[in-house]
Amino acid sequence: MLKHSIKDYPNGQDFGLHKHQVDQLVYVHHGCGVVHSPDAALAIVSGQLLWIPSQCLHELRIVRKSKMSIMHCDANLLPSYSDSISLLSVTPLWVQLMDNFSHREKVVEDSVANAYSGVFFDQLAQQVAVNQGKSQSGSIDKRLLPIIEHVSTEPNIKASLSHYSARCGASERTLNRLFNTAFGMPFSAWRRSVVMEKALQQYRQGQKTTDIAFDLGYSSVSAFSAAFNQYKCEVAK
Repeated sequence: MLKHSIKDYPNGQDFGLHKHQVDQLVYVHHGCGVVHSPDAALAIVSGQLLWIPSQCLHELRIVRKSKMSIMHCDANLLPSYSDSISLLSVTPLWVQLMDNFSHREKVVEDSVANAYSGVFFDQLAQQVAVNQGKSQSGSIDKRLLPIIEHVSTEPNIKASLSHYSARCGASERTLNRLFNTAFGMPFSAWRRSVVMEKALQQYRQGQKTTDIAFDLGYSSVSAFSAAFNQYKCEVAK
């Protein structure tokens, strides 16, 4: 049986290190947060689907006021996407399904959840892990939180660490090192992943390529198209 609840979380709410007895899916309707385990870290933003396997020790920090769907069901009904926390691919139909749920009560009635269960599980069978967090420390330095919040809510390929250095009280070099430690990649690579995920969301919503390109800070449609096509190939692998 599918259990589905919709929860609102205030900015700054921190769920300490914990684990679940069952596999869990988390869909972000709006807002953003950071989830990390002892060996992985991921920033999650609106439109993304997070996989948390059972018994995986992890912590979730809400970076911006968020609404999230929390889903779990009986054992063996969900595919085993990964042994670690991961982002999953989403389809346009999945986004529509989640949007429908977002307008319902905070606890989705069993009758409603069961009515959707056929489509729900069919869609989940098509999802794959597209981004597994890699981290040297499995923790997020608090100086990164303003950057994560700003870039996640206003993705722009031109976002630069020089813009955040004074605000965060750390040099560009230090901030870049912190990104490598937290996410296993430099700021430029993390920024690219956030921007491209936003591009995928807008693309699935039917927005024009030109509008997406300029909304995300690209100076030309051709530059965006090249980067976007490359990213789609990487995700498809």
